[in-house]
Amino acid sequence: MHEETKEVKLDSKVVETIQIPVYDNLEEIVDALGDVKVLALANRQNKAELSNQSRAKHTPSKAGKKKLLTLAYQLCDKDSNPENYEKMVGLIGDYDAMQSFLTSLLPEVERRLKEGSLSS
Repeated sequence: MHEETKEVKLDSKVVETIQIPVYDNLEEIVDALGDVKVLALANRQNKAELSNQSRAKHTPSKAGKKKLLTLAYQLCDKDSNPENYEKMVGLIGDYDAMQSFLTSLLPEVERRLKEGSLSS
């Protein structure tokens, strides 16, 4: 077993520094915490992990806005989408208009991500 230091924050401010034991094997943690506590912790973590996996399946995208805009830019390829390409070329030099156009493509990005025809 070894210990790791963790800063505990409240409202983005460090309120305490704690030492967290990190166990190297199952025997160590059972000896330290007992069977009942280890089982309770494992079941709680398993429940949280399975819930998060299920939630992720129903979330349209894990990508942030910057990543989504990058994916929207991919929808402006000259060969696969010449109409979007021409619009983008016409907006060169006007950053705000280009951002606005890419933002207008986000519903399409989300749809394609959900159906799997576009990968993040």
